[in-house]
Amino acid sequence: MKKQILFILALLGCAEAVRADHRVIADSVMNKLAQDAPLPAGWNKIELDAAGNEHEIFQIAVRPDQDVRRAEVRISELKSGNGGRITTENIQIFRAHYIVSPGPDGVSRRYPDAMLPETKTDLTKGVNQAFYVDIHVPKNQVPGTYQGKVVVDLDGKTVSFPLSLRVRAFSLPDTPTVHSAFLLWHGWRQISVYYGVSEKSPECQAFLQKLYWFLVERRLMPGDLPVSLRSEQALKYLKDPRVNTFSLGWIPGAEPLKKVCEKLKQADVLNNGFVYAWDEPKDNDIEKYKAYYRRTKAAVPEARFLLTDNHNHLPLISDYADILCTGISTYDPIFYPAEQRRGKSVWWYTCDIPTAPYPTYHINAFGTAPRLLGWLQAKYGIEGSLYWSTVLWTKSAKQGFVKADVWNVPVSGKNTPGDGQLIYPPEAMTEQPVSSLRLELIRQGNEDVDLLNMLRNELTQNARQLGVKYSADDRIFSIVNRVAPTRVTFTKDAALVENVRKELLDELEVVKLGFPVLLQSTHPEGQIKAGTGVRFTLYTEPGSRIRISPAAKYQQNGNAATFDCVIPEGDFTLNVEVENGGRRMQLKRHYTGMTFQDKVHTVFRAGMTDPKVSYYLASGVQEKDGLHIQFKAGEWPMAIFPVDAMPEYRWIRIVIANPEKARSTAGVSTRDKKNNFIRGGSIMLDGHETRTFVFPYHAENAISKQHIRQILLHMRPIQSPRNLILKEITLHTELPECSNMR
Repeated sequence: MKKQILFILALLGCAEAVRADHRVIADSVMNKLAQDAPLPAGWNKIELDAAGNEHEIFQIAVRPDQDVRRAEVRISELKSGNGGRITTENIQIFRAHYIVSPGPDGVSRRYPDAMLPETKTDLTKGVNQAFYVDIHVPKNQVPGTYQGKVVVDLDGKTVSFPLSLRVRAFSLPDTPTVHSAFLLWHGWRQISVYYGVSEKSPECQAFLQKLYWFLVERRLMPGDLPVSLRSEQALKYLKDPRVNTFSLGWIPGAEPLKKVCEKLKQADVLNNGFVYAWDEPKDNDIEKYKAYYRRTKAAVPEARFLLTDNHNHLPLISDYADILCTGISTYDPIFYPAEQRRGKSVWWYTCDIPTAPYPTYHINAFGTAPRLLGWLQAKYGIEGSLYWSTVLWTKSAKQGFVKADVWNVPVSGKNTPGDGQLIYPPEAMTEQPVSSLRLELIRQGNEDVDLLNMLRNELTQNARQLGVKYSADDRIFSIVNRVAPTRVTFTKDAALVENVRKELLDELEVVKLGFPVLLQSTHPEGQIKAGTGVRFTLYTEPGSRIRISPAAKYQQNGNAATFDCVIPEGDFTLNVEVENGGRRMQLKRHYTGMTFQDKVHTVFRAGMTDPKVSYYLASGVQEKDGLHIQFKAGEWPMAIFPVDAMPEYRWIRIVIANPEKARSTAGVSTRDKKNNFIRGGSIMLDGHETRTFVFPYHAENAISKQHIRQILLHMRPIQSPRNLILKEITLHTELPECSNMR
């Protein structure tokens, strides 16, 4: 008899299947619903698509019209027509555990987060319950379409969903294509306090190792090893092909660091390591940090020093770090690519800041957010990501750190639920750690990043083979632009993400298995102003036949064919078919022509008489060329501009200049009527430079309850006065041209 696994019924929406008194749906795991939310329409059948060595997750959701004593799901093994099998050993079932959290709309509800490895449960009338099915496609699985069936049994009444999984003719590499450090912050203490065991006990050591591999299996590096770098056991971790990054921690002395690095160099793993040089240095830390870097770098020049910064100091001290780890909201798409061309590595990170409208790992984030952070990483060429903690199971109290009730109350702040905790503690240390929905979505994003980088590499090889100048980076930027035009305007539509990912798999398969063809465009895919002319250049082998739909005349020059398309209003798909020697390839590009009617409100402009502005540790003088602001030494000097809520406006546009010779940085934030401080982003100006910046105001993914009352132009704590010239602040309903938000 064929082996089957049992699985409970549950949660979020998919094409509706109704039997008896209950509603049952299957849907994307990115459609995250609260327990009291109405179930959307979902899938009539489950259709998945994956490479080898990849995980595909979907959900089953139930909203019963009466109590159910026993909910159970059975999933068959998957079979292809060519004899391939994906057995049930590669399928896992999880039941969603719900946490009370404010949602994206600001209203507190019970949202799914912890993923319990349980396959049976009871259900309560009118209450959603989600379960997740995780299918792992083994590496080098025979390609083809695999068929199976999901059966949901509710007290003997059944609902069935046909399931198909297309396996592609390639596999993800064992080694991730990007670096990461998702830290087990004070892991010894978290385990010791939560379970009441000694930090030095064998049980604590064993569980810490279990946590380490738990993250590695999700294509995330935990940073510190669970054993000493000086121990013989360290090589077990450092030589594992899945491990491409590790932290040396912070080693203050040059000689101790030199000894550790010599050993790692002999083991041929030093290039994967980094020294966690300093965490978010403040202005008064800068000179101490510079002295530390100069001293230790001189002693160990091959060591790589990572510096995190959410204070916008990195642009001022980038010569004193090898890995520049900036915040998501402080990333500058002009400055950091220039640093990469100088030989620096660029990472980014998120924590309690920023919050919405930026994508986050918080429980109240949209379901697409954790996954699309990976896509954005590929879009901007970010080489690594850091997260400060995955196991925050304790909280501070008068007597020190105590066990937290993480299963019911997130330890982190009101507006950042779940920050610092992506893994839940099991009942006993002998059991496996419990994953969160957010962590599994991050893994999905990591796998997507690897697919995007695999395509980047294939396109680069094709360009070499054809002998043409072609930017594979621009192609990756274009693909991601369809789902995340900026760092704050990412899609909430799970179906769009799934469709773009499927087309990514199609393109990668065509490029890997076909002949070299490249299509370049002057504008990235996604939303574009209707009527915009886009020029395409197609590079092919000699003798190729070309068909373009909609029809367009092209001009041939060697192996390059150039043609133009005017993007109409609405959805537009370009199909290009290339035939050569009996071989055929098809390429597609997708645009949506939009009619933009930007409404503008002026908050400040140069020459304005009696501008509305107040100051804290700052002063300003209105001149012909703008408002000359001096920020005084101290904590958070700022210029404050009052505004009405005006929720129809989505963007703040600022034109600002640096009158000084040295590079300068600042920040822009907003404050709502409840006095909440909402991070907007950062300003970076070279000496005597003028730039235009855009920041979210009432942006698309912001919490709808926010009513902005002030715009703040501020400095982080500084030791000496700094000067800027503000030329203009305007509010916009549409995203204006700028240098930082793309």
